[in-house]
Amino acid sequence: MSTSTNNSAGIVPLAPVAMSDAEDLSADTLRSKGNDLYRTGRLSEAIPYYQRAAEVGCTDSRPYSNLAAAQFELGDYKASLVSSASALALLPTAHPGNEVKRQKQMLRRAKCHLHLKNHEAALESIALLSPCAETVDLEGVARSYQHAQKQTGDGIAAWEKICLDVPRYKPTLLNEAEYFPIGHEEPTSLYDASMLSEERESLSFFFFGGIGDARHLYQTLVELGEETRSSKSRIKEVHCTIVDIKASSIARNVVIMLLLDEATSLVDDRELLKMSALLPCLFYTYLCELIPTHLYGMLQQRIKRAIKILRGRAAFPS
Repeated sequence: MSTSTNNSAGIVPLAPVAMSDAEDLSADTLRSKGNDLYRTGRLSEAIPYYQRAAEVGCTDSRPYSNLAAAQFELGDYKASLVSSASALALLPTAHPGNEVKRQKQMLRRAKCHLHLKNHEAALESIALLSPCAETVDLEGVARSYQHAQKQTGDGIAAWEKICLDVPRYKPTLLNEAEYFPIGHEEPTSLYDASMLSEERESLSFFFFGGIGDARHLYQTLVELGEETRSSKSRIKEVHCTIVDIKASSIARNVVIMLLLDEATSLVDDRELLKMSALLPCLFYTYLCELIPTHLYGMLQQRIKRAIKILRGRAAFPS
């Protein structure tokens, strides 16, 4: 590659790259090898291939574009600016087919300038871009940074402002007060066998205030279940009232009750119960922050059923 030609075209000469396995490869082959490494996240290993491809294919903008992308992802924004400038030098504006490629390079340059806190340069690059949602966002970010820099001045003043004026705690992004969807108490049953006496033939009501994740309700149901298995059990009917200030807590418990009701209907057929995926759905709904896609769809069906029940368009399970 002729150094004088490159300089006149605005292309920055690359440093020599030692690659014993790539001396005789074509520019396209070198780019392909670099792209394979890039796609697997091995960016540092991809860069020498792009550099060598740029040396071999001296009139092709693509190796410089690939090189700029890899350097950007590695956080080497100054090097990325140099590589993108070389790519732009090989994409003359007179050729209509180059416009999309030029826009891509100028967008990357704007982002590099933002990361380097060159806000004026970032705004100049953004001004050359075609209007779109991303450029509007970038311009807003650049102007915000620029304004903040003018307000705070040097680095010391910025840190003073952070220490003295910026709130110590971030405001919540929620539109309601926070609560704990999963509690930390030991599950305790409200039922005790001593509650039943000869004079009282049935046990009717339990009241759970601030139900939360309903662990005490479920523990109560477990012990009531054990009691009702006894042939001498005098429990005829149980009514549980649950109360909570958080509607989402009540809603989740209603959905879990529906899932439990379905699982109960399959308890005698363990294989069918396993195939139904009800138990995994219960587990993720009750305990986890994330849920697998197939179980998420299953949960949504139960939520829709709960809404129908609460709106009076379907009956509660008996």
